[in-house]
Amino acid sequence: MTQVQSSQEQIQGVFNVSYEITNHLQGGVSLHVDLHVAGKQVTGFGRVFQATSKRVNVLSKLSGEWSYMCTMSSCNILVVLDGVDLNGAENTKVRMSLADNWQTGAASFQYLFDGEWHDCEIAKVELSEPLPISKLAEATIEYAKKTLV
Repeated sequence: MTQVQSSQEQIQGVFNVSYEITNHLQGGVSLHVDLHVAGKQVTGFGRVFQATSKRVNVLSKLSGEWSYMCTMSSCNILVVLDGVDLNGAENTKVRMSLADNWQTGAASFQYLFDGEWHDCEIAKVELSEPLPISKLAEATIEYAKKTLV
């Protein structure tokens, strides 16, 4: 399992983190994100995937920022990301509320597939291993073949 630095170290530095975002329903849609955090800026790549029913495979270049979201009793980290496809068209929106140690949280995300926006609400965010470059390359090639035909 990937480990993340303490909150104080993160604010002063740069780090990478990967998450699996899912509602844990069998056959449900999931979002894997590999993120690079530098200061308050967040960039990276995401892949929305569903293997059953209507197969979904949406790749996105993600960018956004994070901030603290505090109440009287606690502070969470709010990460807001927007994603674009290979042509630069918006195709993903992600909103994550993470524990102040960046380890777990909840999220909602939207993705554009076959010309329609789809919502995934109240998904669980868990640390994940980064997606291997070879798998990302395969998915990118598959996606390009489908969209460039």
